[in-house]
Amino acid sequence: MSYTAQVSEVLEEFNGILYKMIRVKLISSSGRFPHRALPPVLRITNGTSIANAFWVNISGNQLEIESFFATDAFTGYSATSTLEFGYGSEYGTIVSSVDVTSPITLLPFMTSVPHTILTNAIIATF
Repeated sequence: MSYTAQVSEVLEEFNGILYKMIRVKLISSSGRFPHRALPPVLRITNGTSIANAFWVNISGNQLEIESFFATDAFTGYSATSTLEFGYGSEYGTIVSSVDVTSPITLLPFMTSVPHTILTNAIIATF
């Protein structure tokens, strides 16, 4: 299967609050990500650290996965990190050489929208 990973800053509402966070979108060009009984999970590893997405969605057409991370989730990561996707506690899909260090930034006009920067410290309170 062939996959593309896109890493970008986004503004998303979570629990009624607008947050700036990092979205990692995994796009399949040759297969689907089916909905299953177990929840979808996605993590980024760099050999010494693991960042788990706190929120993962499978698109309606099952060709894309959107996963969300705190803005400080990838501190110390390299441009050759590994993305792993699965269900529950099982990971099966692996995408190598994902650069999580240089996300596509918010458009300038979006930075003026009132929001909270999502950090790992805030996620710990959810």
